[in-house]
Amino acid sequence: MRKVLFLITFIPLSLLSCLGQGAEEEFFMALYHLDLPHAGKRLEAIREDDPVKGIMGQLQLLWWEHISRDASLSPLLQHLDSIEELLPEVPIELSLYYHGMRLKIYRSQKQYYRAWKAWKAIEAHEEACIAANDSENAQFLSGIYYCTKGELQRHFTLRLREGASVRKSMEKGLLLLERSSHASNKAIRYQSHYLLMRLYAKHYKNYHQSLAHSTPLIEAFPENYLFRYFHIRYLQETDKKKEASRSLHRGLEALSKSYLHPAQKAFGQELLRQLSAD
Repeated sequence: MRKVLFLITFIPLSLLSCLGQGAEEEFFMALYHLDLPHAGKRLEAIREDDPVKGIMGQLQLLWWEHISRDASLSPLLQHLDSIEELLPEVPIELSLYYHGMRLKIYRSQKQYYRAWKAWKAIEAHEEACIAANDSENAQFLSGIYYCTKGELQRHFTLRLREGASVRKSMEKGLLLLERSSHASNKAIRYQSHYLLMRLYAKHYKNYHQSLAHSTPLIEAFPENYLFRYFHIRYLQETDKKKEASRSLHRGLEALSKSYLHPAQKAFGQELLRQLSAD
């Protein structure tokens, strides 16, 4: 099984134009519930109101369709190229979004040089993008900005003296995301929890801290087997085996949701049962 699970990386930095209230917030909540049919319905309302946001949302929906079914992400790159060819003129926010999607895919494929090039294209306009958002969104954007910068710097840091810069970027980003994990906007709040749980585990091996952020995700989205996989791993790493076993059982039960596609259910079962053997 390919490690598609680990491909849930940072959302594109320009995605904040999609993090509004109403239909947009419902869209993100549906994605996190893995209720892709409902997300598609909410996307129609977004598309009618703003075609650019509609394109962004469509790409985000495709991303979740692929990762929740353990499918290859390469077709997404082809889809991005085809959209750009069709549009006579690409707005700056949409261009940033395209670069952000490419950044996600390249990082997931460990093509760090291409990821860095996509990042540099984003970085050139990110300050203006952050400034254009309200304080809650801007704080979240800045947190992603510094954490992404720190992560990419790790792969291109060849001199020891650059290590301090990497740590500084990551620590600043973590602080901002911690604040965003208390945001009033649910989409921002839960995405912050997700990013923090992954960062603390990946870069600091701080599984107790990761649990502090995976727990709200599991409570809000019990059927999301991708989130649950990480949550159970953190429970196992902190020697909470009984809790891990109970969470695994609940996760398998949650796969009975009628809106889940057969391919999602199959991948979810394979993923969670893999943990029972650990």
